[in-house]
Amino acid sequence: MGEANALRERGSFLQALIVGDEALLGFAEDKDLLGMAETYAARFISLKHLYLDSQEKAWALLAHHAAQAGVALAKESHQPEALAVPLMNLGKSYELLGEYNQASDVYAQAVESQQLHPAEFHNRPAVLLDMQIHQAGAEALSGDSTAVDRIVDLLEQLAKTDEPDYNKDAWLSGGYMKVAFLLWKTDQVKAEEFLNKARNIIEANSNLKLRKKQLAQLEAKMNT
Repeated sequence: MGEANALRERGSFLQALIVGDEALLGFAEDKDLLGMAETYAARFISLKHLYLDSQEKAWALLAHHAAQAGVALAKESHQPEALAVPLMNLGKSYELLGEYNQASDVYAQAVESQQLHPAEFHNRPAVLLDMQIHQAGAEALSGDSTAVDRIVDLLEQLAKTDEPDYNKDAWLSGGYMKVAFLLWKTDQVKAEEFLNKARNIIEANSNLKLRKKQLAQLEAKMNT
C-alpha cells in the first residue's frame, strides 16, 4: 500500500483509491484478509481527507463504512493482533461524524487491543500513545474537562519516543492542533502556544503536506 499512501500524501486521493482497489483485488485472490483489512484502512484515510477538504458529509459516511469493513475483515481473520489499527480508524470515523461518545468507546477498544495484542509492525510506544491521545481527545469533545491535561501529558511522552520523523511529526502536530482547538474558547493564549508548536513542526517537515493544509483550515476556523 506504499504507493497509495504516497499518492494520498500528495493529495491525489482518486489515484490513491484506484491503486487501493487494485491491491484489494490481489489480496482477495490470495484470500489474504489482513491485506484486505489494510487496504480498507488506507481507503478510510483517503475518504477521510476528502471529507476534511470538502466538508461533504457523504465522504464521512463512506469513510465510516470503510472503517467498519476494515474491522470486520480483521475480526474475520481471527488474528487478534490485526484489530487495533482498524478499531482506531473506526474511532476516527465516529469522530468525523460528531459521535464523540461512540468514538471514545471505540478508541478505548483500540487501546486495549494494542496493549494486549500488538501487531509486530505496530508494536511501538508511540503507536499506543497516539491511540491514547485520540481517546482523550474524544473524551474532551464529549465534555470531560480533565481530558486536555491528559492529552498534554501524553504528547510530552510522545515527544520523547524514538519514532520515525514522519510519524512522530504528524502525530505530535496533530495532537498540538487538537489541544489548540479545544482551548481556543477558554484560553486563547495557551491555544496559540500549542498552535505555534504544531506550526513549527509542520514548517520544518516538508513531507507534512496534508497536515499543512489542515493547519490552514484550523487557523481559519479558529479566527472566525
